[in-house]
Amino acid sequence: MLCSLLFVRLRRWGSDHRSLGAVLKDLFIIASYYVVGILVLHRFEGWSTVDSIYFLSVTVTTIGYGDISPTTNAGQLASCALILAGIVFVLTTLSKYASALATLVRTLTKSIMRLAGHEMVNVGDLPIEGFSPATVNSLIFYPRVYAVAVAPLVVVFFVFTEKWRHLLDLSHFEAFYFAVVTCTTVGYGDFAPRTPRDKLVCSFFLVLAVVVLSDTISQLFDIRLKKRIREGKSCQPDLEGLLLAKIRDQGADPRTVAVYESDYVVAALVESGIVDADTCRAIRRFYHWTALGADGDHHDIDLGDLHHKLVNDARREADAKSRRVARLGSLHDIAQGAAAGVAAVAADAGIAAEHVFASPRDAPVSEDFGEWYATVWTPKAQAAQEEAQLRKAAEAHCAAHYHVYASAATAPGKVAPEEKARRVDDAERPAAGDSPRAMPPANHLAPLAG
Repeated sequence: MLCSLLFVRLRRWGSDHRSLGAVLKDLFIIASYYVVGILVLHRFEGWSTVDSIYFLSVTVTTIGYGDISPTTNAGQLASCALILAGIVFVLTTLSKYASALATLVRTLTKSIMRLAGHEMVNVGDLPIEGFSPATVNSLIFYPRVYAVAVAPLVVVFFVFTEKWRHLLDLSHFEAFYFAVVTCTTVGYGDFAPRTPRDKLVCSFFLVLAVVVLSDTISQLFDIRLKKRIREGKSCQPDLEGLLLAKIRDQGADPRTVAVYESDYVVAALVESGIVDADTCRAIRRFYHWTALGADGDHHDIDLGDLHHKLVNDARREADAKSRRVARLGSLHDIAQGAAAGVAAVAADAGIAAEHVFASPRDAPVSEDFGEWYATVWTPKAQAAQEEAQLRKAAEAHCAAHYHVYASAATAPGKVAPEEKARRVDDAERPAAGDSPRAMPPANHLAPLAG
């Protein structure tokens, strides 16, 4: 199953030149954990390979049935290290592949629903300018969205329950109870596998069930948060506070201070708890110093800054590579031989060697800006423009499909400029018999006194 999950990720990101290297790294982490754990537990506890694999799987998922545990001081100390390493490195690594499998199940569920005549709305295809939050909410049938989100968990629960009902000779209710206790990592220990075959099967299902449950809960919370945002019940920053903060923290001019889309989005992310203020400040600090490129501008990153950064990065990488070669000496030749062997294996598998070892900066970066602009940047910019045209065509098709047009003047919740001007004019015109309202002075944008 691990090989299947690795294949899923490789196929999903097959066009990414770094994908195979990332998969091999993940595989090395998982294999190292289990190999080291098996050797250590066999040495200190005298356990068999099957018992060690089962114990490591129960440990890395934090279930802890309690049916098997170390008894020696050395084994207990090693278990402490295995617990920390398993949770920090192995569980997070396995989560990526289990999440990819859950995504595959959701995609299949959507396809089945589409064949049954229940179409799912892809919110990413709805242009922001043409679809108001209320319109998007009206197009989404949330019970169906929640059903797709929990589909992987239902599949895992069903397979888990049926499998253990036969292996442990449990009733339907007992098997369901065991599945819930296991997936939630409670692990009471009243039911547990006994035979080596059952322990191997359990080792696979434990990781899959725990990670899929965690992924499903995350999906449900994300759906609820997006729904609340579209309803205006969450992520509503205080605009006055944002304006005053820019005056107070950035020294903005009170007459021309404005809140931009980036300011609003960052404030909404912080308010919703998706990111914290310290993280945003760290990103802003990095941006500030990264933007100090060729022209020293503190406010934006232009093509000159990008080229300056790429040249500097290429120089630093070349220097670091030279130092590594000089330090490793003969080990570098061994590494080159191993790389050639991996390239040969990749060639047998039909994967180009440059997709295994190449990185975005392997090709030398021209230090001449004009040459870099013509040979590197222009083709990428043209490809981006073509993608933009395709995206606009897809958005127009989507708008026509849902009978809502992406025009700011006719979009739901928006008012045409002429209508807006008429409403403002009517609002400022006093009604018959009323005294005119006090209007702000003509110099209301003058500097604040004091």
